[in-house]
Amino acid sequence: MDVERVPVQVVIERRFTLEPSGQRYLRGIEHDSLVVDLQKNLFHWNSIDLHGNALTWLMEVEGLSYRQALKELENFSGIPFSRKFKKFEEPTPIYPRLLDAFYNLGKKHRAYWLRRGFTDETIDKYKLGYSGDNVYVIPLFKDSSLHNFQCRLATKKRIWNWAGGRGPILFGEDKVDSKFVFLAEGPIDAMILDQLGLPAISHNGGSGAWSKDWNKYILRFSYIYLIYDNDEAGIKSSVRVSKKLLNRGYVLFWPDYFKEGFDINDAYLTLGVNKTKKLIQDVMLDYAVHSSENLNREFINSIRSKVGKEAKEIL
Repeated sequence: MDVERVPVQVVIERRFTLEPSGQRYLRGIEHDSLVVDLQKNLFHWNSIDLHGNALTWLMEVEGLSYRQALKELENFSGIPFSRKFKKFEEPTPIYPRLLDAFYNLGKKHRAYWLRRGFTDETIDKYKLGYSGDNVYVIPLFKDSSLHNFQCRLATKKRIWNWAGGRGPILFGEDKVDSKFVFLAEGPIDAMILDQLGLPAISHNGGSGAWSKDWNKYILRFSYIYLIYDNDEAGIKSSVRVSKKLLNRGYVLFWPDYFKEGFDINDAYLTLGVNKTKKLIQDVMLDYAVHSSENLNREFINSIRSKVGKEAKEIL
């Protein structure tokens, strides 16, 4: 398949808006340094020094693997594959300069993050951004290097990783300087906890996941308090993960009368800063249960009931 036969502007316009700039060029509206040369069928994103054809765009900007990008181009062109795949594909590369591109574009699209309760200070601290087409991104770092983006579609509850094949990572541990930490179910909750002044980490591997590779990052914590969503999956996952945290895990439980699925972000938006901090610090922490306990259903229900009675006095 000849990738040059796929018009690069057709691929780009799925994500960004282009407008004519003379007879030969198109220019991006969201990113005015993004230029398409119609004659050469190439794009030039000058602010991040990225140039190429439709295949380059799909791999470097949209985070597709080589195989996925070729399949996408086949869909556009209707031409069968003529390239052979390597037997082993390296993890999809992540283009580091996308961090600043998405963050800078996100400065014009902060309404989503502000609705979620984030302050401008937190948005800037974590370099939360916008990639276009109603997709908001959270940068994920591994050992100080950009590893991936977690993508969130604003119009639907859909979450995915930008580049495939790169694996989950621990989120936020580089920003914690204390002997204890809260382990949240996802980056959104971890950032809200941090905004509340409560040190927090999470990961992008799913609520029940914990990788042994992350153990080296938690050795400096004496106490790890798991605060997952208030539903069956959240409770089971927090109990299971707590037993993998090198004897440092303590499970926190929400009041028994809180709605199904209630989480940190819900608490922040509905209870406010002071009540949320008081609920966590003065009630839920008092009833934290170490992973060595027999966390059966009866015991968990009794703890949630006690937390609920205490919480009624401050809420």
